[in-house]
Amino acid sequence: ESEIIYIRVCGLSCLLKLICNPYFYTRMKPDDFLIIVTLLRDPSSIIRQRTYRKLAEHLRDPICPIELLALLTFAAKEPEREHREQIRRLMLQIIDTRREHIKLQLSYKTAHTTIQNNHEHTNGFNHDNDDDNTNSSSTNNDKPIDYTLYPEYSLTYFLYFLSKSPAFILYDDIEMLHTMTDYILFLFDALLLRCDTTVGLFYKGLLRSIKSSEDATIVLDKEEKIERKDAIKKLHVLVDLAYVILSQRASSLMMCRASSNVPLPDMYFKKTRYNHLSYLPKDFKIKLKPITTTTVSDTLTNKRTIINNLETNNNDNNNTTATSVSTTTTTTTTTTPKTTRRKRTSGGENENEDDNKEQNLPNKRRKTSANTKPQKRKMNHSITENEDNNS
Repeated sequence: ESEIIYIRVCGLSCLLKLICNPYFYTRMKPDDFLIIVTLLRDPSSIIRQRTYRKLAEHLRDPICPIELLALLTFAAKEPEREHREQIRRLMLQIIDTRREHIKLQLSYKTAHTTIQNNHEHTNGFNHDNDDDNTNSSSTNNDKPIDYTLYPEYSLTYFLYFLSKSPAFILYDDIEMLHTMTDYILFLFDALLLRCDTTVGLFYKGLLRSIKSSEDATIVLDKEEKIERKDAIKKLHVLVDLAYVILSQRASSLMMCRASSNVPLPDMYFKKTRYNHLSYLPKDFKIKLKPITTTTVSDTLTNKRTIINNLETNNNDNNNTTATSVSTTTTTTTTTTPKTTRRKRTSGGENENEDDNKEQNLPNKRRKTSANTKPQKRKMNHSITENEDNNS
């Protein structure tokens, strides 16, 4: 068993290296990706975990083909919950890095075009030597960003891979459609967590274009007409199911009207007339809770609110420090008037005591004056008596 695991993992690593190479990627076929799907459904858990790990390692590169993200979504039916949550976190990281890479490319192109326009308008002279450099850079920058790099585009490949699963035999099997809802929900919950407001237009146009196409890998022969019809029904049932899931999971995004179509890879899909029929059985019903989708504007507002909250917290801290400083100063200032008040009160008490003393002084003087008068009279009588005796 260990040798079989080693051989399969080595073959997987070689196949992934060929897929990630831009030269060999154009020569790859859908059957090459379906080989990886068989490894993801291997009965041994070691092979499954190693294949998911290899896919996540290659998806760290934002230029890696988006089919690998669609293959990573098959972890929705893994028996271990911890493994599912781990892959879900990896998917969120991959989606965020890919969106940031696309934003950087768009900002670089807009900045380069503004620099070129300013360079053309500032000088009226002909710079013959700079024409070659500007032409070479403009040819590189005039190329539009590959729409297949967007993480939302993984839905096209994922629906195709689900339609090719060997367990999905009848398109109106209700139990199988419930399992397919689990797969599609696992992808949508990762894509709709942080998305742009215009994603609803993209999804509607994408599902419309898949509904107006058929499987390109099936050859149009008389013997394969039944297989072709079954393949078309399976694919279109999954499209109808994805539309129902989106309308219930993110109803605010699906309110828009989209009449345009999204271009699909010619290797997988072939254009036909738009199929207005819905292949979902009447007994099939889904009730899903709406997910809280945070758009880019919401994330910006959340960032602004976070910054404002931080600023208010800093201001509150500064105010609290200022109030604490002011309270300390007021305590110091208030302590001094208390002492002065105490001094004043003590001084007032002393003044009152002095006033009382001053009020009591004339009485004492009166008493002393009243006491001194008889003493003087006695002295005068004694003096007169002495004079009489002497005489």
